[in-house]
Amino acid sequence: IDSEPLTFKQLTTAEIERIHEIEKNSYPEDEAASLDGIKYRLTKAGNYFIGAKNSKGVLVGFINATRTNTRFVTHTCMSNHMEDGETLAIHSVVVEEKFRRRGIATQMLKNYIKHMKSKYSENLKQLSLLCHDNLVKLYSNVGFKYIGESKCQFGSKLWYDMILELQEQ
Repeated sequence: IDSEPLTFKQLTTAEIERIHEIEKNSYPEDEAASLDGIKYRLTKAGNYFIGAKNSKGVLVGFINATRTNTRFVTHTCMSNHMEDGETLAIHSVVVEEKFRRRGIATQMLKNYIKHMKSKYSENLKQLSLLCHDNLVKLYSNVGFKYIGESKCQFGSKLWYDMILELQEQ
């Protein structure tokens, strides 16, 4: 893996155009978050919107999430943040295309899990996400457990639930 040193930081609305560009270029149109969706997550759930920048200060990827009171990701939690929710529902794990296949997503996920566990472990029980079958291995390799086909379906490809219990880390 040709990985490079990354710095991780909470992103802000000042970076929204770049974030949206990466998001819409990384997902099919029927799966990508809208500019309004990204703005909502940045402003209402900004503590859970973490970006990865390379040594040149270029945003190469990000992870964002909202908190919810359901165990798994639902359509509702994609646009609704409940600060006291026990589940952190991850909505995007994105690396800009030209920076992929270098281990950046794995670095981002490991950092994100460690950060969320250290900062929120007292009131956060699990991290949950949806993924397509081609990404199950990526998430399994950083500690997520494959649950099965999700009840939350959208777009043209099947989604699967994965969960990471924070107590088991």
